Amino acid sequence: MNTYKLRDIVGYIRSFGKLPADAYGQRLSVERMMEWFGLAESLTVSEQQKVEIELALMIEAELYIEKVKQVSDFS
Repeated sequence: MNTYKLRDIVGYIRSFGKLPADAYGQRLSVERMMEWFGLAESLTVSEQQKVEIELALMIEAELYIEKVKQVSDFS
C-alpha cells in the first residue's frame, strides 16, 4: 500500500477524535470500524490488512492513554 494513502486514511480516522464506540461505550472491533469508515468495500484485501493493523494499534494506544489518565486522576 502506498504509504501516503495509509497516512491519509489514518489521518482521516483521527480527524473524528476518539475512535467510534457502541451504545455502551465499548470501542467497535477493527472489523466494525472498517465498515463504519467505509473502508471494507473501498480497499483491496492487502490494503485492508494494513489498515486493520493500524486500527488495532490505534485502539491499543487509546486504551493505554485512558489507563494513564485514570492513574493520574487518583494521584
